Amino acid sequence: EKYEFQDEFLKIKMPIEESLKFLTEKQLKCYRQMVIFSDNIDVPNEVLSKLWNLSTTETENMIEKLHKYSLIEKQMNYESCSLHYVHYKYLKDEVSETDQINFHQHLIDEYDVKKIFEDRTELELDFPNDNYFHFFIGCHLHGAKHPDLFDLYLDFGFLEEKIRIAKLPNTLGDLIKFKKEIVRNDPKRAQLLQVLLEFLPPIEQLVFKSKDMTILQCALNNEGIIKEEAKKQISRYSDRVWLDDVNHVENS
Repeated sequence: EKYEFQDEFLKIKMPIEESLKFLTEKQLKCYRQMVIFSDNIDVPNEVLSKLWNLSTTETENMIEKLHKYSLIEKQMNYESCSLHYVHYKYLKDEVSETDQINFHQHLIDEYDVKKIFEDRTELELDFPNDNYFHFFIGCHLHGAKHPDLFDLYLDFGFLEEKIRIAKLPNTLGDLIKFKKEIVRNDPKRAQLLQVLLEFLPPIEQLVFKSKDMTILQCALNNEGIIKEEAKKQISRYSDRVWLDDVNHVENS
């Protein structure tokens, strides 16, 4: 069965390579960069524009070119596209691991993840709600071998944004999927992650019922390691008042 699959893939590989002959060097580079997107995932044009460093019009033209030669699948709304499995597998086989890491890192840099996360002075993070970032940024952090930025997944501000936009199942799924990068062999982080997996589901409805209700406030009203972590995080924000059970905690 393995050899039959390989034979079938070789039959598919040949027409892909024939199509690639019609691309310019720049177009080929853009196509190779798409290796960072898993198969059958809708990638918004806006995200491709970041990855390719192209204008909106240039991005649309690039998508048209790749679609013309059946290298990508364009969605009905014309605002996103995706890779079929065979094209994704072809790129994974053909693009070097080093290039794949660099492509993931490039997209992370274009989102300015490190600066936005580390320099923030408010609970809210300035990440775009582009129908992609909050769903898949973990895949790119993993692909770039960037474990330090997985601190995002222990940040109550980011977790709240992720739950509001990508919803709870996606959030819990990422916490489990990227456990190794989040924990990094630290027993205390492992404990915090395990408690988070139990803490988040019951408070989801509270967060959606009110825009003023934050996960950080809920964590502060909790106990144990969740409360301890919440106290650390509220110390970063100035000019905000937090309710600690019946006491007020104010940063000035």
